[in-house]
Amino acid sequence: MTFQATSHVRKPLAAASKITAKGNRIVLDDAESLSYIENKATGKKIPLKIQNGVYVMEVQVTPKKAPF
Repeated sequence: MTFQATSHVRKPLAAASKITAKGNRIVLDDAESLSYIENKATGKKIPLKIQNGVYVMEVQVTPKKAPF
């Protein structure tokens, strides 16, 4: 997924409608069970976990290179 955020954002939000429109399914369950986003075409799953009552996913952020 592609996210865009400014430095003032602590937690970017992802809309479920946008995620599912791109060919994914979202499975949300309790803290003891597996929650994930699954690509329907590839079967690849992105795990989700609950932190402070919010489902979150780990992401890798690639810093934008300076233009000079």
